[in-house]
This record gives sequence, structure tokens and C-alpha cells, in this order.
Amino acid sequence: SVAYVYAQVDDIDAAFDWLERARESGVWELSPNDIFYSSLHDDARWDVLMERVGMSQAALDAIEFEVKLPN
Repeated sequence: SVAYVYAQVDDIDAAFDWLERARESGVWELSPNDIFYSSLHDDARWDVLMERVGMSQAALDAIEFEVKLPN
């Protein structure tokens, strides 16, 4: 929640600090496309962080997803 507040007020460094703390403490509750952190998505640290938590674009692309519609 602290990281979210920093992201909303555009204190990008503090937001990444708190996201890293969350990752290290095991309280990670963030998805790679979380709109609340959109101000961080263009920062190179975002991709690095997503890689660390196993949510890199390559990892997400490797997930097979097939929707079967009923007849």
C-alpha cells in the first residue's frame, strides 16, 4: 500500500523501494499490468522487478491460454 501511494504521487524511487521491500518480505500482491502502478511501467526497473517475481513478459507469454466456447 505504501508503494501504491508513492506511485500515485510520482515518487518513483520510493515506490520501487517499497515494492522491493514487499518482494523481499514475501508480501507481494501485484500483477504486471496493475493500473495503480502504471506510472512505473515505463521505468526500466519495472521489467527487472517483474523478472524477479517471475512475471516477466517472456514468462507470461509462455502461459498457454485457450478458450473453448460451447457449441
